[in-house]
Amino acid sequence: MKQKIALVTGSNKGIGFAVAKELISANYEVWLATRNSELGQKAASELGENAHFINLDVASDESVLAAAKEFATKRDYLDLLINNAGIYQTELDTTAQTIDLKTIHYTFDVNFLGPIRVTQAFLPFIKKSAAGNILNVSSGLGSLGLQLDPTTGFDQMNIFAYNASKTALNAFSVILSNELKKSRIKVNSICPGYVATDLNGHSGPLTTEESAKGFMKFILNDDFITGRFIMKDGEYPW
Repeated sequence: MKQKIALVTGSNKGIGFAVAKELISANYEVWLATRNSELGQKAASELGENAHFINLDVASDESVLAAAKEFATKRDYLDLLINNAGIYQTELDTTAQTIDLKTIHYTFDVNFLGPIRVTQAFLPFIKKSAAGNILNVSSGLGSLGLQLDPTTGFDQMNIFAYNASKTALNAFSVILSNELKKSRIKVNSICPGYVATDLNGHSGPLTTEESAKGFMKFILNDDFITGRFIMKDGEYPW
């Protein structure tokens, strides 16, 4: 059997690092795609010989294309792409009534356009996999259904740019999954849960390790599940 290969963006710390660690335990070769070379190389070193660093800034067309070009010199296929890199601009991300457009532009550039850039650049490698899999890391806050349901509490989380960027990312998952069904490439959004990370000031009740195990439960499932919004105990409404 060919070595399973995964690429995870934003994987030098937090959820991305924990998922990379789980993937290596499951005998994947993992490429840590991060914009910070020092932290990325350190993370790869910690994970051992099956982890490799590749410099990639999801907000830069040039960086993403350069990363894909570099990857092509080392490997000719990719089994799993996890678009994990994301931001939340804590002090700037306010309500739809007050938010500055610059905050929306930057949040969308990373959280929405970033996964599109990376997916388009690495899709030729995924198409060479026997079982291609694309996971876009979203959030329950991106679910329009949950935001409209007053019993969830999500309707009170008015952080417009972040929420809207994840809703847009969900749309990308749906449309791309329809386009790639005949290629037997899975495309799904996945919610990692409310995890204690730098993004939320470590306020979440879940550890990164607990979240990563939820990812693996889905990744190791051989069923052809595509066009879904996955969470650890089932699915979220779009």
